[in-house]
Amino acid sequence: MLSLNINKTKFMLIKPNCKKTVPVALKLSIMGQDIEQVPIFKFLGVFINEKLNWTTHIGQLCQKNSRNIGTINCIKKNLNKKNLHILYYSMIFPYLSYCNLIWCNTYKSHLQPLIILQKRAIRVISLVGRYEHTSNLFADYKILTLVDLNRYLTLQFAHKFIHHLHLIPYSFQSYLTIQSDVHHYSTRGHFIKLFRPFYRTDLSFYTPKIIAPREWNNLPSHLVKCTSLSLFKSLLKGHLLSTY
Repeated sequence: MLSLNINKTKFMLIKPNCKKTVPVALKLSIMGQDIEQVPIFKFLGVFINEKLNWTTHIGQLCQKNSRNIGTINCIKKNLNKKNLHILYYSMIFPYLSYCNLIWCNTYKSHLQPLIILQKRAIRVISLVGRYEHTSNLFADYKILTLVDLNRYLTLQFAHKFIHHLHLIPYSFQSYLTIQSDVHHYSTRGHFIKLFRPFYRTDLSFYTPKIIAPREWNNLPSHLVKCTSLSLFKSLLKGHLLSTY
């Protein structure tokens, strides 16, 4: 039987992101107790808003990372680059990687403030000026940019789906579709490609269901054929860093 804490229960109306909607006065109640309607709700550490555009969560990440970057900047003169590198992975990286597969799939304009902050962080731990180009710094420290981190985690999910399905939660084991399950005519490499379903809205486009097949099908063959997860992660990171 499902146990529900009514005092902590809220409800939200999901609205289109690009259309003006008329406010709806909706009342819900459970066992005679009214349930509060909210435009934003924090669930398992992720802020969800009624337009599902992740701007609220990204704003929260910007605040936390900005504060932590300031802290690192204050003590950087007393630490060497190795220790600063450790601080990055302790104070910045966890916020960028947690549930990245969900909230990072959005418009680049929404991510831009966080991208700028990550560049500031890499300059701080590299002990360089604020206007220094960052591409070589990311490569030197072997740190993925925010966009490539999302690509890295998305492709890990796709790799597990194809080669290690048991590592994926049961509810997501049918989330993606192997291309050979859709059609059976001869296509080069079809047995390790993912089917990209049709989509109509931006909300659908910015989901792993659409993005994972696109990224996976564009990978070099040696990565697609790699069955070892640890080796795949190592080769994939090297492949992404090689573009910097």
